[in-house]
Amino acid sequence: MFHLIRRGRENLRLLTKQLFTTGRKFVYQAADELDKNKRGHDKADDSPGEGRMYEQDGPLCPVKAFELYLAKLNPKRSCLWQKPKAKEHFKETDEVWYCNVPVGKNTLGTLMSRISKELELSQTYTNYRIRTTAVSLLDECNFEARHIMRVSGHKSESSIRSYSRRLSEVKQKQISHSLSSACFNSTNASSSSEIVLVNEAEEIVYTESETTNCPQSPVLTQNFASHSQETVNFHSGAFPGAN
Repeated sequence: MFHLIRRGRENLRLLTKQLFTTGRKFVYQAADELDKNKRGHDKADDSPGEGRMYEQDGPLCPVKAFELYLAKLNPKRSCLWQKPKAKEHFKETDEVWYCNVPVGKNTLGTLMSRISKELELSQTYTNYRIRTTAVSLLDECNFEARHIMRVSGHKSESSIRSYSRRLSEVKQKQISHSLSSACFNSTNASSSSEIVLVNEAEEIVYTESETTNCPQSPVLTQNFASHSQETVNFHSGAFPGAN
């Protein structure tokens, strides 16, 4: 659900093992779980996208986990979601880990909520949060909305923007660093501007171009338009009220 950015409840019950294909290095949904007639009455943003779940190194490889899951499903039923065997009847060495019983739509729809409560997480998450988290992560990684839409199945960019109404802490830091860099990084480009702190009785270097000084402010804005410079000395009373 995370890699393919599926909705939290709609049509999960209709997924079957045959709808998925394991490629050489990735897993993707090869067919729609709904036919064209049923899809016509479904929500627009719930169509399968072009998401792929690629193989990763290490024990947490999602492709290997998916292949193991498929291998342990009950062969008598094609649905992807099956009821697991009771603990007292389960052995890790068993060829089949699941019963010949499908998981219901309502049970699937509250899956993340139940996991959150059973594991005593800091807050209760929903299936929908899987989708919003995936979209938000792609947005934070600067993927274009049109590319995210191809993966998630969204039909409009406005739907994508609704997931990113607030700036993440990462984005806030990036913006802060960019603004700080703009203030403190000097440049030799023509007509660039620089902010210089001014203190009493200090020497100030300015150019012959237009200089703007805010009244009773210790900040002087200089516009560097030429290389001709001169030095001006201000007496101690030039800036009344300054410490």
